[in-house]
Order: sequence, then C-alpha cells, then structure tokens
Amino acid sequence: MELLKAVLFGIVEGVTEWLPISSTGHLILLNEFITLNVSDEFRSMFDVVIQLGAILEEILAPEQYDTNVATIPGSTQRVEYAIRMPGVDGNSVWLPIDSKFPGDTYAHLQDAQASGDAQAVENARHALELVLRSEAKDIREKYVEPPYTTAFGILFLPFEGLYAEAQQPANGLQDPCHPEALRRGVAAAGGGQDRVR
Repeated sequence: MELLKAVLFGIVEGVTEWLPISSTGHLILLNEFITLNVSDEFRSMFDVVIQLGAILEEILAPEQYDTNVATIPGSTQRVEYAIRMPGVDGNSVWLPIDSKFPGDTYAHLQDAQASGDAQAVENARHALELVLRSEAKDIREKYVEPPYTTAFGILFLPFEGLYAEAQQPANGLQDPCHPEALRRGVAAAGGGQDRVR
C-alpha cells in the first residue's frame, strides 16, 4: 500500500511541475490527505529524492543524466544522480550529485535559533558543520575519481535555510565554481522551500 502512495506522490510532483505554483506545496497538501506510514527520516529522504529528480528532469534531457550510477568503474557504490559532462577525446565524465538531509541536526539549529540562546545556536551550527563535512567527505570518497568523474561532486541540500547554513564560510561548501569547493572536492547546491516538520 505504501508503494502505491509513493507512486501517487511521484505523479503529483511530476504533474504539478508544469503549473506555475509550488509542487512542494502540493506534496504537503497531499500528505494531509494521504499520509505515508514511514519514519520521519525516510519521509525526509523521499521528499529530497523526488525533488532533486524533478529538478534534473526539468533542466536536462534524459541522455544528459542517469540515476543510481556507479561513477567509478568496478565500484559497487552508486550515487543517486550523475550528470554526463564532456570529457577528453569525446568521452564523457560523471558529475555525481548526492542528496542529503541532516534533518535532526538542522531541526536542532532551528530550535536553538527560536530560543534566542546564542550558545545553543553556536553549538547547533557546529554540529551541523560536522555533519555537512562528513557527508561531503563521504561523497568525495565514494563517487569522485578523475578521470572518470569531474574533480568534485555536488551535495544537494533540499531546503533554502539548510543550503544557506552550508554556505557559511566555516563549512567550506561554497558555490561549485569557488576555488575552495574545487579543492575540497565537493560543492553544495540548494533546493526549494524551507520545510522540516
């Protein structure tokens, strides 16, 4: 039954992408009527993956990206999405994109900000920084290996507030063209509306 509900959510996301209003808003409304009986962690991951897939489908032709890609020959590690980029001698290389949502850590930061406790905000920001750095390292180690891939991968963060936190200088996940991001091997990319709970 949950599989059918998930398919319905995917259909709603795809159809509402054609409308000049928020597809994420439609998913929120649909969830009020048809609730997926899954853990909060799974639900957050589901929303992230469906949103990233919709974005790639909107901006790229089907032959320009793929899903569940082993970006490194012989590897059993598969990244959620990868974009085909032009390589040397007419070959292509993969640009790996992995979506992450450190929901609990981000929620703690939001709670700390709402409380107005400066020390709690600092502690929560530091915890989020550690999680983001760990996720970036995971992407770099599993999916980035020139000449089969670009020299960096993308860490997709689905919410604007989370993306803004990743852009803080201490986190080192700047714009993909920023020299520091290229040196570290991972850059952050942000998604749509802020919604955690």
